[in-house]
Amino acid sequence: MSAAIKIQHLSRAFGSKLVLNDVSLAVAQGERVGLCGLNGSGKTTLLNILNTTITPDFGEAWVAEHGVRTHPDLVRVSIAWMPSTLSGFVPRFTGDENLRFFAAMDGVTSERLQSTRARWLEVPLARETLLTPYSLCSDGMKRILSAMRALQRDTPVVILDEPFANLDGPTRAALTTVIREVTAGRTVLATAHSDNELADIVNRCSWLEGGRIRE
Repeated sequence: MSAAIKIQHLSRAFGSKLVLNDVSLAVAQGERVGLCGLNGSGKTTLLNILNTTITPDFGEAWVAEHGVRTHPDLVRVSIAWMPSTLSGFVPRFTGDENLRFFAAMDGVTSERLQSTRARWLEVPLARETLLTPYSLCSDGMKRILSAMRALQRDTPVVILDEPFANLDGPTRAALTTVIREVTAGRTVLATAHSDNELADIVNRCSWLEGGRIRE
């Protein structure tokens, strides 16, 4: 089985600080992998290379067989990306208006939008999030909206950066169920501080420590 995500000897520094140091990782098609580590371990930096926001200093990475250096445009249309930061939405728009706005930008069909919407209504706060202007949403509501925006895209690869951060137990449990259902059959790479946070949505976890991968 070919790799949906392939990382070979990636290194990235910011100034004199080496954040990623010769990182290699392969995620097979349809596999669900967690990447765990403490704050500052390099998780988000690695994901930002995979989503083409930044480039590596050394090494190569491929997503859906497209190189992040050579074909960044093809990489971006191959991934559903949920960032850990709670930004990027139109403050005056409701959750529903934001989702429709980004669906139009991303080429999401109305049928896809409606089918995913029905599943999201199982998540506590989802209905309220859809009706509330983004500027008035709580952090939990903003994280739910970020997940909704990412997963309404029908892509072969899903990348989730700390999807459960700052969520209460019931919301986390419901969000876990929806992520499992919506990403069935797709390749998933998700980050968290501990493997316990990801146990219900991934099959295995790797650890980033000191800029290096530990299985």
